[in-house]
Amino acid sequence: MASAALNFVGIKEEANGFVREICEKHLKTATYDPSNPKLAQVTSQWADAINEEIVAKLSALNGNFKYIVSTSLVQKNGAGLNIATRCYWDDQTDGSLFFRYENKTLTAVVSVFGVAL
Repeated sequence: MASAALNFVGIKEEANGFVREICEKHLKTATYDPSNPKLAQVTSQWADAINEEIVAKLSALNGNFKYIVSTSLVQKNGAGLNIATRCYWDDQTDGSLFFRYENKTLTAVVSVFGVAL
């Protein structure tokens, strides 16, 4: 059902829920295997599928925003991961959410930005 929220905060909770579901759907059984010669291609396909599905859901939820979605996938090997962003926008309408998903072999960080039209 479409939402008429005029700020990103109004859709953030619902968006966070389906970002979790989409990551689970695409990555639950995914294996990050560094010995796979097609690993770059496979991880790119996972990220593309996640990003496209999130953008479609967000657009259906609320068309008042331009959405930017980025998914980073890394091998889960005990090393740390730091991701930083900086945005210049209207704090009254625009916003972001970040979601981390992990399975046995990988960590995914999904960044979602919503900029009011």
